Amino acid sequence: MACCGCSLMSPVHQLMVIWEAGRHCECGVLEVLAADDALEIVGTVEVNWPTQHFPAALSQLYGTHLPSRSEKIRHCGTGPFLVVLLRDLDPRPGLRRTPRGVESVDTHMFDLKQVARRLTGGGHRVHATDNAAEFRRDIVILTGMTEAEFVERGTFGRETRSVTPDGADGWSTVTAMLEALSRRTRFCVLRNFEGWDRLGPTDDHPDIDLLVASPDEAANAITAHRTSRRRGRVQHQVQIGHRKVNVDIRTPGDGYLPATLAEQTLADAVADPQAVSIPSARHHLDTLLYHALVHRSALSQEYALRINQLAAAVGEGLGDLYDPAVQRKLVQAIDVEPPLPDDPSVKYNDALFGMPRGLRQRRNVQRVRSFGAKGLRRAFLVS
Repeated sequence: MACCGCSLMSPVHQLMVIWEAGRHCECGVLEVLAADDALEIVGTVEVNWPTQHFPAALSQLYGTHLPSRSEKIRHCGTGPFLVVLLRDLDPRPGLRRTPRGVESVDTHMFDLKQVARRLTGGGHRVHATDNAAEFRRDIVILTGMTEAEFVERGTFGRETRSVTPDGADGWSTVTAMLEALSRRTRFCVLRNFEGWDRLGPTDDHPDIDLLVASPDEAANAITAHRTSRRRGRVQHQVQIGHRKVNVDIRTPGDGYLPATLAEQTLADAVADPQAVSIPSARHHLDTLLYHALVHRSALSQEYALRINQLAAAVGEGLGDLYDPAVQRKLVQAIDVEPPLPDDPSVKYNDALFGMPRGLRQRRNVQRVRSFGAKGLRRAFLVS
C-alpha cells in the first residue's frame, strides 16, 4: 500500500462505512481498499448505535430527516456497522454528479464508493466521505471521536465501540450542538448570547435565534423538531441538558432581515470566546437595531441600552432612540423598505413605517393561511 509518489497534493483523511445490510460483502470491500496502492487503511471500528437513536443519528449524517420506518434506514440496517478509517495518499479533486447536483469531490474516494456499492448489491449500503469537511463532520457522528483525537492517536487496529451520537437524545451542552451545526452549514447566533453558560440561553432570553445558510440542514444537524406545522413558522425545539429550548431557524431571503444584511451578517460572522459564531460588532448593532424597531411595537429599555453600547463600541452616535423620526431614519439606513417576514408570528411595526395597503393585505392573507379563523380575527384586529 505504498504511495506511487506522483501526487502533488498532501494526503487527506477519509472514511468508508459498511452499513449492517452490506456487511455480507465486507471482506470484498476491504480487499478492494487494500488493493489500492494510493490508499492506506489506518484502522477499522465496529460501531453500534442504540436502535432507538438510529433515525436521529442517520438524519444528522445525511442532513435530511429520516423517520424510523424510512426506506433508507431499512435499506442500511440498524445493527452494528463497520467504519474503515483511511488515508488517501493520492486525492484527485474533480467534478462528479451527486444527488445534490454536480459537485467538486475527491474523485478517488467517490469512485471507490461506487465500486463498493456495486459489490454490496447497489443502493446506499456503503457510505464514504469525499472531502475534508465531510470527514471532520462524519467521524464525530459515527464514532464519537473528533478529527483531532483521531490524528493524535495515530494508529488503530480493529476495535468495537457503542456510541450514542450527541444530539440523538438531546445535547449535553449548547456548545456541542453548535459545533455539530458548524459542521453542516454556515450560521450565527443573532443576539442574547452574552452571559450564556454551557447550557446556553438565560432565563431573561430563553430562546436561541439562529441565522443559517441552509434551514433544513440546520434543523437536521441539531435534531430540532418543529413546534408548529403552520405555514411560515420557523420555531423548533431541542433538548439541551435537562431543558427544552426553543430555536428559531432563519435564513437570508425569508424576510426576517433585509436579504443583504442577512447575507453580510452570515459572511462576516466571528467566533466569541466560547467559540460560538456571532455577528461582527457592526452587524450585531444593525441586526439588533432592526429587530428592536421593526419587530417590536415599542423599543424596550433593555434593547435601547444594549444598542447604545454596541453603537459606542463601533464609534457611532445614534441620537434619541425613542424619537420616531430617528427610528425611521435608522431603519431606512439599513433598508429603505423593510421586508415582510414570511413567519406570520413575527410582528411588523407598521405604526412606525406606515405599511402600504398591498403589504397589509399580504400580511392578512399570510395570517389567515397560517392561523385559520384565529388568524382571520387577528388580521381584522391589527388592520
